[in-house]
Amino acid sequence: MALETAQVALDESRNIANVDEYLVGLAIGTRFRANFGVEDRLGAMVDEILYSEDSYFNANVFPGVAADVGTRQLINQRNGDSLVLDNSNVVLDVNFGSAKSTFARANAAQIVDAYKRQILSGVLRDYKIKQIGRIGLVRKYLFPSKVLADTFVDRTVGGTLEGITDINLRFSKRYPADESLVRKGVQDYYNVIFSIIKKPDRQEIFMSVDYQLCFSPLLPGPEEIAFDDFVSRVMNYNRKSFVTWVQSNYLKA
Repeated sequence: MALETAQVALDESRNIANVDEYLVGLAIGTRFRANFGVEDRLGAMVDEILYSEDSYFNANVFPGVAADVGTRQLINQRNGDSLVLDNSNVVLDVNFGSAKSTFARANAAQIVDAYKRQILSGVLRDYKIKQIGRIGLVRKYLFPSKVLADTFVDRTVGGTLEGITDINLRFSKRYPADESLVRKGVQDYYNVIFSIIKKPDRQEIFMSVDYQLCFSPLLPGPEEIAFDDFVSRVMNYNRKSFVTWVQSNYLKA
C-alpha cells in the first residue's frame, strides 16, 4: 500500500509540472494614484475599449455595462468575465473551461497582450493617467487531485483539529525588485499572494498566484512599466517556483 501511495504521489507530481494545463482563469490589474478627474471620463474610456478598431475586449466579449458612483464595469453575465474601471484601478478578470466561457486556456497569452495594447498603451496613456503604483497578474488553477487536496489539508492543519475536510487559506511573500537593489531611492518590490480553497464536497483544490510589482516611488505613467519583463517573471515564477513548492511540500511521498 505504501508503494502504491508513493507511485500515485509521483504521478500527480509529474502531472502538476505541466501547470498551464490546469489554468482556469486569470486577472490583470493596474493601480494608480486616485484620480477623481477620471470619474468624468469613465464613459469615454469604456467607449474606447469597446468600440475602438480591432478591439479585443469589444462589445461581444462584454455585452453589458454597469455604472455605479465612480465606477464602470464591463461584464458578461453568462460567464462572469469583467473589466472594471474606477478612479484608481483597471482590473480585467476572465475565466476558462466552461461551455459559457468566451475565452479558452489557449487564449491566455493573447489576453495579456491585449491588456497591454488596449489598457496600458491605450486608455491609460490616452487619458494621461499618471502615478502608477502597482501592476498585478493573477493565474488561477484547479487541480482535480484528491491526493493533493487531502495532503494539503493534512499538512496545513495536521492533527490540530479532527475531521477537517476543507480549507480556505491566503498568505503572501515579498521579494525585493531588481531596481531596488541597484538604484538609490528605489524601493520597488514584488508581492506574491497565494489563495488556496478546498471545499468539503469536492475532490479537487483551487490555487491562485497573484504576482504583483509595486512601485516606490510611483511610476510617472504606464509607459514606464516594463510589462513584457514583468509577464516573463510571472510565468517563470508560476512554472518553476510555484510548481516546486507544491511538489516538494504536498506531493512528496
